[in-house]
Amino acid sequence: MSSLGAATIFQLTPDGDFNTIYAFPNGTDNDLSSVPLTPGNDGRLYGATASGGPPRHGTIFAITADGTLTTVFYFNDVAREGAAPVTHLRLARDGNFYGTTEGGGAHGSGTIFAVAPLSRLTTLHNFVDPEGREPVGIVLATDGKFYGATVNNHLGLGRGTLFSMTPDGTITTLYTFSGSDGLSPNGGLIQASDGNLYGTTFRGGAVGLGVIYKMTTDGQLTSLYTFPGGAGGDSPYSGLIEASDGNFYGSTYFGGLNNVGMIFKLTPDGGFTGLHSFDGSDGDGPVAALLQARDGNFYATTSRDGGIGQVGGTVFQMTPSGGFTSLHAFDASRESPSPEAKLVEGNDGALWGTTFGQYIRGRVFRITTDGMLANIHSLDNSEGDNPIASLLLASDGNLYGITGPGGSTIAGAGIIFKVTPNGMFLILHRFDGTDGAGPYYGALIEGTDGFLYGVTGGGGSSGNGTFFRFEPGR
Repeated sequence: MSSLGAATIFQLTPDGDFNTIYAFPNGTDNDLSSVPLTPGNDGRLYGATASGGPPRHGTIFAITADGTLTTVFYFNDVAREGAAPVTHLRLARDGNFYGTTEGGGAHGSGTIFAVAPLSRLTTLHNFVDPEGREPVGIVLATDGKFYGATVNNHLGLGRGTLFSMTPDGTITTLYTFSGSDGLSPNGGLIQASDGNLYGTTFRGGAVGLGVIYKMTTDGQLTSLYTFPGGAGGDSPYSGLIEASDGNFYGSTYFGGLNNVGMIFKLTPDGGFTGLHSFDGSDGDGPVAALLQARDGNFYATTSRDGGIGQVGGTVFQMTPSGGFTSLHAFDASRESPSPEAKLVEGNDGALWGTTFGQYIRGRVFRITTDGMLANIHSLDNSEGDNPIASLLLASDGNLYGITGPGGSTIAGAGIIFKVTPNGMFLILHRFDGTDGAGPYYGALIEGTDGFLYGVTGGGGSSGNGTFFRFEPGR
């Protein structure tokens, strides 16, 4: 850094021609060491500042040849991430950049870090009244459109909507719930093999305890089952899955023989069968949708109890005939409890998931189908918290996810993150409120173009939520 002012980035040709391509604003991100910049695979140059960013602990930036600079990452949590990255970044074969910091870390002596290349988020649609509020998930259908649900609309009281969205963000409201047909469609939608869309509502219906419905892609809705309570189920929080036998499977948060939740099967014509009633010792309050793994069995979690305590939670296995096995009970005294996201089967055959958190901000975990659990990453507030949405296993072999609040010292609106197959955790995007906030239940999905798509439950121009496209740096 020059003693006469802020730092600069310059270009020097082999003939000696000198050109300043970027001058850091004086007093902002201007502590730049005289180290070479690193060319990225995207044609940009990458470097670091020692004291930039909102917390003044340093940044990683990318700059184009014409001088357009973008902050890729800023160091926030000194104890975990480090501070003052006075380093020449190294681009590794995995596509990530590696470097060191002079200070911070667990012992205050610096860290070795990895950072992903520049990514880009584009807001394709801001939800406005009366389109709905708090979008909770999307599915990419065979017609090339996205379909999803909102929990509420401007009338409130859980009168959510079902919508379609083109890849460029043009929305069509297909259906608005009125109460007798359901309220609060928290579980989102799936497209079944018959081409129709299926989902659940948490409340509403004839007795107010939720419904299972079918909708055509042009918005014709049919109620298939109304939850009556008790052994017939009560308040389905998660959505449905279509299993290999052609039937639908799901769970309810209440109901069952002990009123702490149950697992059920539904035939395409609405025939309901209860498969397992939780009793507290094996779990309580299932929130996550089921996963049918490659071995044909179902796997999922409960958000509470499990014999450990009210905030514990479990991971379980169920055979197609209803045989039930508890694989793991979370101990809130030493583990982050309350798993609420659907499990994902990795390329390694293990199941990957997240916990909501209680005394910490949540975790990413990996568990084998015989119950061996390993913590992959524990979140802190700088990274976001309460990762409720399911992870996405993308075509590049990495897992992508989102968190709710946290992730920024400015807005605290959540993050998009990546977990590599070997467990490396990388922050890719911090929501700032203008581009969305609180992406709780809207799991990311991968489009046919290789980009990731998702929704946020709030933020955007109206505060009702957003629909976005994310281009991860690869």
